[in-house]
Amino acid sequence: MALEASHEEQGIGWGSAQPAPSVQEILRNNPLCVPDRYRRGRQEKSTADVVAASLDLPVIDLSLLSSGDEGERLCLDSACKDWGFFQTVNHGISDEVIRSGLYKSVQHRPHRPRRYKTARFLDVAKSIKKGSLKDIMWTG
Repeated sequence: MALEASHEEQGIGWGSAQPAPSVQEILRNNPLCVPDRYRRGRQEKSTADVVAASLDLPVIDLSLLSSGDEGERLCLDSACKDWGFFQTVNHGISDEVIRSGLYKSVQHRPHRPRRYKTARFLDVAKSIKKGSLKDIMWTG
């Protein structure tokens, strides 16, 4: 016991790590600054980008699907079951209409001042607790 106490007093074997601050504490101090310990380096980001780029997302050809192509029907079935989403091609909607719709959806999105967004984020962050899963909705 005496030996263990001396080790604890000296900090031997325990390291010198300080406890990480809670999300609420970080947000209270400066909600616009992300501490360095939570930042990822360029190398990590590029690895994530490579992984995302290498994914083969399902593409469904609607012209084949509407003509009764069994292979495309199976592809659609697999995309729905395995991925939950897919990209469609040959759907008959012009690129101009798609671009216009995307532009309008961004244009009509309500612009909120930074203080509003920060306050909203702080409200959400209050429900985050270390090790708590009660506010997470699992689907699938």
